[in-house]
Amino acid sequence: MSVSLKRRILRRFLQNKSGVVGLVLLSIIVGMAVLADYLAPHDPLEQDIINRLKPPSWEHPMGTDEFGRDVFSRVVYGARISLMVGLVTVALATAVGVPLGLVSGYFGGLPDNTIMRAMDILLAFPGYLLALAIVSILGPSLMNAMIAVAIFLIPVYARTVRGIVLSVKNLEYVEAARIMGASHLAIIKDHIFLNVIPEVMVLSTFNIANSILIASALSFLGLGAQPPTPEWGAMVSSSRHYLMIAPWASLFPGTMILIAVLAFNLIGDALNDALRPSRMTS
Repeated sequence: MSVSLKRRILRRFLQNKSGVVGLVLLSIIVGMAVLADYLAPHDPLEQDIINRLKPPSWEHPMGTDEFGRDVFSRVVYGARISLMVGLVTVALATAVGVPLGLVSGYFGGLPDNTIMRAMDILLAFPGYLLALAIVSILGPSLMNAMIAVAIFLIPVYARTVRGIVLSVKNLEYVEAARIMGASHLAIIKDHIFLNVIPEVMVLSTFNIANSILIASALSFLGLGAQPPTPEWGAMVSSSRHYLMIAPWASLFPGTMILIAVLAFNLIGDALNDALRPSRMTS
């Protein structure tokens, strides 16, 4: 990808107001995660039963939870966990799903049928149900929740990449490389994979949002992050019994889930518009 093309893509992205808003929101979340040690006024795990369920104040900007822990500190540290969940699950799904899609689409035949039937089996289950089943087998933990979400996302990458490969593998420049004696690996690496990258980038942005949402749901059900880990979904779950008397304990972590998912979706939409082939040539 040339420097001028990268600049055009960046310019189109920055011209999208929604994308800029998403980028600002994501920057705030990343800043919270990176600077958590400096932003958090209290230890996120420190309990103070005497001051439990206190409303927001100067000392506790977001109040305290049922154990007297500072909600703001837990929300700030929770940004690290949510970003880690999104990035790790998408990285795992990409590392497995993209090669499967490349092999399936390029070689066809038995490899294609075998891989796609396996993906169809995974896609036959609703996403949350599949994640629940996997975590139930592996046991409740944040790591197992990330593995479950990654397995759920693998078919999405495999089928998407396969479709792109099928659309480009018989184009003239690919046929020319094949006639000139290029190996299968060289053709895939130098000619086909370049067409896959933009779509994978956009798909990964949306899937980070989905990963955060699904992992938060698993933690809410007690199958993801375990107490006293300051994970947003687990925080909402542990404080839901006090909604009538201390709504802030669930409201703030729930709002952060909303903001994180919204940020990645807005960025994904803007990135999709910036990388759209019809506009790349304009």
